[in-house]
Formats: sequence, structure tokens, C-alpha cells
Amino acid sequence: MVAKNKLEKFLIGLSGLLALFIFAMGIRIEDGNGKLADIRNDLASDSDSPNPGAVIQNEISASRDSILNKAAHSPLTDVAQNTTIKTVIPGKIITQVVPVTTSSSKTSSKSSNKKTKTS
Repeated sequence: MVAKNKLEKFLIGLSGLLALFIFAMGIRIEDGNGKLADIRNDLASDSDSPNPGAVIQNEISASRDSILNKAAHSPLTDVAQNTTIKTVIPGKIITQVVPVTTSSSKTSSKSSNKKTKTS
């Protein structure tokens, strides 16, 4: 096949360059597929062994649960502390320190019935 004019020569050269480009990209795609297959195999083999991060997280969670269970089942002690109450009056802030004690014995709440006179 002999090219007769410049346009045919240009098109044949362009098609040759495109063929080389497609061939090079095909090789790259095959390399990428091989790498993806290696990654999949590595992930499949890693899924059989436990994840070290998950193992550590489970240990932390178990220790946290045991601490919370100990705290929940420990006997209640008497607590004495001071609470600061701030009352705001226009132009003035009044600060009061009020002692608060919490006892370990269970107290029942008493309700008081106050009667008011109705007219």
C-alpha cells in the first residue's frame, strides 16, 4: 500500500501513534489489574487474622466496662461539698456558698399538704 498524498500519510502516521498509545495503555491496565489482584489477596489473607486495632479496642472496652460495673455496685458514701449560688439582681450579683451533704441512706420523700383558705 503506497500513500499517494500528504493527507493519507498524515492519517496513517496518526493511526500508528494512536495504536501505540492504546497498546501502552493496555499494558498499564493489565499491570493495574495485577496490582488489584495482589491487594485483594492480601486483604483476604488479613481478614483471617484478627485486626490488632480491633483487639486493642475490645480490651479497652472490657476494662472500661469492668470499671463502670465496679462503680455502679460500690457502696454509696456520704458526700459533703459546698455549692455556690449566684443570684442576679439588677446592678448587683449576690454570691452565696451553701453546704450540701448527701447521705448514703435512702430517704423517702415526704409530701406536705398545705391548705389555703378559699373565699
